[in-house]
Amino acid sequence: MRILRLEHVDLFVADIGRSVDFYRKLGFVPEGTNDKGDAVYMGTHHGGPSLGVELHKAKPGQAVGIDHLSFEVEDVDAAFHEAKYLGISFEIDPRTGTRSGRRIANFRDPDGVLLQFSRKVTRAEYEDWK
Repeated sequence: MRILRLEHVDLFVADIGRSVDFYRKLGFVPEGTNDKGDAVYMGTHHGGPSLGVELHKAKPGQAVGIDHLSFEVEDVDAAFHEAKYLGISFEIDPRTGTRSGRRIANFRDPDGVLLQFSRKVTRAEYEDWK
């Protein structure tokens, strides 16, 4: 398996609008939204590989912070099979999400940090952000 890069960081935030404004200051651009505006996908678009940040409004009682780190791989299914062979257990077997346009597989590191293999395979199905 070959990890190409950190593709995105998924965060639970207290206030979507405030977080979008903050990440814009860092050079991220809103790409779209889901969940009636409670999820915003942002990316860097400077000519090189884009780094994404996904912002999700934290639900009542849900802690704000990092939900997961997503590593882009050349082939999610191949990385999944290799990792399983190496003894890694998965919470989500490879699947393609129409909302994100990514093929993903989720697993945890030894300390319980949620990780993801991902690869963009189709156009995302989300609405424009404002």
